[in-house]
Amino acid sequence: MSDPVDALATRIERLLRERRLPRSALSPAMRERLRPLFDAGTLAEERTGAGGQVVVRDAESFARFVRREYPSGIAPTIPDETPLRARSVLVSRDAKRAKRGGPVPVHLRALGADVRLRRGEDSLDISAWTRAAGAAGLVVEPQCEWQFEGAVALVENLEVFLHVERIVGAIDLVLFAPGRLSGVVRDWLASPVMAKARYLHLGDYDPVGLDEYLKLKAVCASRVALHVPPDIEERLRRFGKESLLLDSAAVLDRLRRAADPEVSDVVRALDRYGRGLEQEALLISI
Repeated sequence: MSDPVDALATRIERLLRERRLPRSALSPAMRERLRPLFDAGTLAEERTGAGGQVVVRDAESFARFVRREYPSGIAPTIPDETPLRARSVLVSRDAKRAKRGGPVPVHLRALGADVRLRRGEDSLDISAWTRAAGAAGLVVEPQCEWQFEGAVALVENLEVFLHVERIVGAIDLVLFAPGRLSGVVRDWLASPVMAKARYLHLGDYDPVGLDEYLKLKAVCASRVALHVPPDIEERLRRFGKESLLLDSAAVLDRLRRAADPEVSDVVRALDRYGRGLEQEALLISI
């Protein structure tokens, strides 16, 4: 099939065809990738009315750039069975430029004696896997049909995944979601098959962790809650790290305007101490 492997490829295709593009069509990340072309004068901006346009000033140089960045062409014919990151290597020599949305493996731990995921007549005994091997694995695909009814904790770091029962109780299942939660996994958690699950978000107490909570709450509404320990300020004072805020200053500024009361309370605490808190600090007895 013919498929532009990344979003920038579709913009480049239009620039090749029409020699111009609305400035608003390029995201900051796209502009960063094209920065050498702007610096060299191959691309330029022109003001038009209230907006502006990006125009190709040197068609030959632009074509060379496209051939270098997309050695197989903007939209080569790719067999349907080719995985997303392999497509990206074919098109741009860079697996990390692949569109997101493919299958994502997740790790699960059962804290109850009979925790199962079900799909029609099929059943995955997560409790048995946890007893035997310490954890279970599941590949979550788009339109995932595995369902679960019960309380799920989403944790960001491995050590908390392995010891979360020391922090929270009344949890049936723990899902390890390192860093940013995949959109595929978020869609599964918000899907009808998971409608009887409720979620406790337990991430780092920093801008990224709080932002991830808001993203999940936006699609799961009242079924998701933010875990905030009652002694969070004391833990911030003793174990907080300033770089957790400095590295995500723009996200923190946006969170200061968030309407969610739980997030607002945590953000005020972060501002008060000028530090964020890694969730491993909750495993420390104080």
